[in-house]
Amino acid sequence: SVRPVVHFLSSILMTRDGDAPLQNKNKSFGSTNIDPNNTPHLDKNIKNKIKRIVINNPSLLSLSLENNLKPTVHFLTQKCSMDNHGLANLVRSCPGVLGLSVKDNLSATLDFLVNVVGLREEKDLKRCLCRHPQILGLSLDNLQQKVDYFYGIDCLGQEKVNPDDGGDEETCSPSSLLAHRIAIG
Repeated sequence: SVRPVVHFLSSILMTRDGDAPLQNKNKSFGSTNIDPNNTPHLDKNIKNKIKRIVINNPSLLSLSLENNLKPTVHFLTQKCSMDNHGLANLVRSCPGVLGLSVKDNLSATLDFLVNVVGLREEKDLKRCLCRHPQILGLSLDNLQQKVDYFYGIDCLGQEKVNPDDGGDEETCSPSSLLAHRIAIG
């Protein structure tokens, strides 16, 4: 049945201005106790959003609530510091993220953003993912190519200092790199 998946999507999308998702009293966000026969009343706006998401990402309906959707949402809220409002915006703009593997995709991308791009502060990571949610769906090779490109732009016009000539090698902190500045907007 697709009803539990639709209910789960509606619980994410029914967030208003950072409030907790609107749900039945005894249901918590991402709860494992979703009753497929007890779905919340969905207003027309939410129904249209879910319809758009499903039409553009029909594979979401075939995902397991317990094995795919809940672990992904848990990862996004816990490891990426997404609040309910940020998560709702991410799902609206890039719903395919819900179908990504935490182990194979999301964890590796998060590590890349922290260690290579330099998004070590929680607020920077959250800001990047809220502004550029599609970044979660990019391969590590694609991300590395983008960082290399921006690093090349950073290096244009900068005079390199050769340590053999008695100077200190010029190093940039990740937070000063163009890729980092673009990521956090």
